[in-house]
Amino acid sequence: AIWLVCFASASLGIARDQQALTDWRPAPPTDAQLDSLVSAGEGCLGIFDKQLCLSSKDGSSQQMLEAYSVKGEACVWCGGGRCTSNNNATCGPFDLLMSGEGRAFDSFY
Repeated sequence: AIWLVCFASASLGIARDQQALTDWRPAPPTDAQLDSLVSAGEGCLGIFDKQLCLSSKDGSSQQMLEAYSVKGEACVWCGGGRCTSNNNATCGPFDLLMSGEGRAFDSFY
């Protein structure tokens, strides 16, 4: 199972609004897909390698961040650039990245 999120509009420098974020949001991975991923003990946010990110789920001890699931979430690769305005992470937990913009972090790149 591979989770890669690409943003043509972001790479072209085109601004996205919250509605655009909702329009492209993929469905969460199934339990079977999650079972096929390796648990990354340092968590998704500590991964800076594409292949490791795409084959992992968050294995950190952090259950939630704000109201979003972290532990056990599939890791999402952000194309090698920063995922959010919060930090320099290039990989992050699915629920947090897909739903946290404007709440857990200001901008999703």
